[in-house]
Amino acid sequence: MVKVTIIVSAHKERGFLYEALDSAMGQPFNDYEIILSSDGNAELETVAKKYDIKFCLSPKKNHSAALNNAVKMAKGEWIKECHDDDFLTINCLQDLWNCREDADIVYANAVNFRDGEHSGRIYKPPPIVTLQTFLPVIHNPVHAATIFFKRQMFLDVGGFDPECYHAEEYEFYLNIITKGYRFKYCDSTVAWYRLHPGQDTYLLNAKRAQMQEYINNKFKGYAGNILH
Repeated sequence: MVKVTIIVSAHKERGFLYEALDSAMGQPFNDYEIILSSDGNAELETVAKKYDIKFCLSPKKNHSAALNNAVKMAKGEWIKECHDDDFLTINCLQDLWNCREDADIVYANAVNFRDGEHSGRIYKPPPIVTLQTFLPVIHNPVHAATIFFKRQMFLDVGGFDPECYHAEEYEFYLNIITKGYRFKYCDSTVAWYRLHPGQDTYLLNAKRAQMQEYINNKFKGYAGNILH
């Protein structure tokens, strides 16, 4: 079995994809593969062929389903996702791998930056997370650009919820933490997270309340009145 699969997720080439792929290709780690995963854009297969990597095509505009399909295709024991508008630091895989120990999911520091910046703001999450850390809905202290998780654990819990078109990784965190899986913090910067007007965080902000209600209803049985 391969140690790690990097899944680079993209719907289309927005001007960032090659930087993301180059950061994945450039990892000085001794055992990994790369999958380019697209939610509905078959044309990106030409990019995958250019890089000589696997390609996974899924239904249009459903990132959760696309990631689920890519993880099923993956051969890696552990999974690292990278969105097309972000990129990985050179030490990403090695540092996350070294930190994993007995954890099921590892999270780390990230740099939040805007286009044209050569520096940004480092985000450091809390070193310990519990169910209380993620409340109220939606409060997400774990940076999505940094997560590194066991493939089998992801499959066992059903992966990302396809009904989540926003904050899908947050729903995933709640799902695994309520099932007793273990988080581990890695005090290393492993990804650069790009802030730009075209990202879903901005485009879907108007629907955030609807997603909050969905997630709230799904998990209220675990935390009682805390989630109300």
